[in-house]
Amino acid sequence: MRRLLPALLLLSGCTGPQLQVHRPPTVAPAAGATVTIARDTVLTGPRQWVLLDDVVVSHLELGEHTRLVVAPGPRAIGLVCFYGTYQFDKLYLGSAKQYDGEATLVLDFDAGTDVCLKASRDLFTCAKLEVAPPDFCAAADRSRFVEPGRAPE
Repeated sequence: MRRLLPALLLLSGCTGPQLQVHRPPTVAPAAGATVTIARDTVLTGPRQWVLLDDVVVSHLELGEHTRLVVAPGPRAIGLVCFYGTYQFDKLYLGSAKQYDGEATLVLDFDAGTDVCLKASRDLFTCAKLEVAPPDFCAAADRSRFVEPGRAPE
């Protein structure tokens, strides 16, 4: 059991907590901007949670994408994730920071526009979000689509 405990802690640390996923506000496609958020396939890592104006609206695993229609005007699109330190802090320190990785872009959207965002990670953080060229999202359309507002399985 002594040898098994570190392995169990390591595996449990990769999962992180489950967040409640909410349905995004309904906006007619012609009246809003379409935002495609595609998860890069370069580095593996934990599940990433997509936020719209600080509300969790979707989740992404490696190679998945989601699409939101947002109202025109400034909107905060965010990405958060939990890595191994979340469970370690909670178990051994009695508390945990809110997220292990967090990235937010505040963009001013115009009706009828399409925006492509690349969700990825690097060696130092498990959440990285950047504006990407449209061909990145066109390629992502061949990957698994995650319906906004749907909890992970």
